[in-house]
Amino acid sequence: MTLSLVICASAFAQVEILDGRVENVAGKQFELSTPKGRINAMTDSKTRFWFGRQSVEMEKFPVGINFSARIKVSDDSATVKEIADTATAAWLTNIRKTAQLGTVVSTNLKGITVKFADNTTFTYRATEKSQVVLDGKEAKLESIQPGQTLYFHARLLSNYDTWLKLASDAPPAIKPETTRSTSKGTSASQDRSPMASSGEIEGTIVFFYPKAPIFDIAIDGQRYHINYTANTQFMVDGKKAGPNVLDLDLVVRIKYRRDRFGRIMASKISTD
Repeated sequence: MTLSLVICASAFAQVEILDGRVENVAGKQFELSTPKGRINAMTDSKTRFWFGRQSVEMEKFPVGINFSARIKVSDDSATVKEIADTATAAWLTNIRKTAQLGTVVSTNLKGITVKFADNTTFTYRATEKSQVVLDGKEAKLESIQPGQTLYFHARLLSNYDTWLKLASDAPPAIKPETTRSTSKGTSASQDRSPMASSGEIEGTIVFFYPKAPIFDIAIDGQRYHINYTANTQFMVDGKKAGPNVLDLDLVVRIKYRRDRFGRIMASKISTD
């Protein structure tokens, strides 16, 4: 039996991360076995395919393998936005969330290709907003040359590009673990700092609430509920967008105010 994924309104369309097995590929459609049942999911010209720790075309994505995919649910359809074999999905997550030490293979206008210790290569999207720090000083992107070994910090963009946030010759700083006392002893978690009645915050999207204009972001290990409305402005690369650009693991900047109930109400949500 094939599961039909339906939500009430396209305004609440969201991307789910699902694991499972590829049962069949027919034309531009995947038949996938998942914990939710079988799903027939379409692909489009923007779908990203990964296999064997490299980007591939759809026809080279094999049937019968275990996968992890980002699937966008909208109205009565499902669309694969990105799909990878299980090992490659874990590799991608590590690159996108953790600083990586690698050697520059090549650079061009579109990005920087890096070779890691496991002999895999990956291309980061680099822009004028990418930060470069060499010898403790800010440097230009053009300062990065083939043969340099650097630490690369990334961020997932709404179009599934992996954007180079920072390239540095210094290892990432390790945040000291702080503790707080509780009635039952000591807990290894940070106290939540009081949030101002209005301002701007930045965090990573970690959860969506089905059929509701609410999502959660994580900031320094703490989780916050973010509410948006029809008046909330969405911006991607300086251009107006809609709530459909929101995705799990996406880093967003949020201009907000607290309402009389203390809820965090977003007036503007931006991604780089």
